[in-house]
This record gives sequence, C-alpha cells and structure tokens, in this order.
Amino acid sequence: MKTKAKATTPKADASAKSIKGLIKLVENTDKSKVVLSKFIIDDIQNTGGQVICLTAQSLCIKTPSNSFKNNRTLNTLQRAIMRITQDEKNGLEPVKITRTDKKAHICELLPNMKQEKEFSTFLEIEKLLNRKEGKTANNLNEKETQTLIQALGQIVS
Repeated sequence: MKTKAKATTPKADASAKSIKGLIKLVENTDKSKVVLSKFIIDDIQNTGGQVICLTAQSLCIKTPSNSFKNNRTLNTLQRAIMRITQDEKNGLEPVKITRTDKKAHICELLPNMKQEKEFSTFLEIEKLLNRKEGKTANNLNEKETQTLIQALGQIVS
C-alpha cells in the first residue's frame, strides 16, 4: 500500500483554511446546521474558540462599517455561537463573540450570562414620580398624588 506523505503547512496556513471553511459553512448554514454546531462545539472545547475568533476577526476586517449587524455572515456566526453555547445539552458555558480592540479587530469569546438586576418597586415608583420630562413624566396632579400615597400606605400597613 502506498502512503501519502503529509504536507507540513505552517499554522497560519492551516488556520486560514479553517477560517475560509468556517465562513463557507456559516454562509450555507441553512443547509448545514448540524455540521456548524459540531464545528463550534469542537472548536470551543479543543482550542477555546481560536478558529471562531480568527474567523470573526477576518469578517470584521472585510466589513466596511465594522458592525456585526451589517455583516450577515458575522451576525449568523454570532447568533449560532450564542444559541449553541446556551443549550445546556452541549455542556458549554454560554459565550458570545466580542471585539476587544475595534481598531485591530481582535475578537474574543466572552461569557454571555444573563445579568440579574435587583428590582425595587418602591425605587421605580419614586423614579416615576420624580421624572419631570419625557414619555414617562409625572403627570399627576396634587389630588392624584395624595390618593396614590394613601393607597401605598394602605398596602404597606
């Protein structure tokens, strides 16, 4: 049996081929969702998302406005990564692509956790009552304000 000798290519060439392959995969995502999912999971688990970040960086450079929203392929990749990593079945921590340096187009995978914000009904009512301008400005007259205060007092008591 003949064996083929493996060509040794520099790491940059290999990653460039991977980047082009990933771009084609993302562009044809309607046809190959399973392959894209497996690629994303594999890349995040094995290399920490290195190929994904290089691909995002390459796509950012090609986008004239430097916006994720204006580049369909980059936006699709971003949404796919967020969707796949948020699925608990995959066992991955939720991540998203973020540009850490907009001028150099350096991209990283950062945690995409939902931030829990403390909510206080009292503070929200206070903000609304003190707001003087805008759509949600306080438009209550003195009598309505007194009625509201009495109703709140009854609820608390």
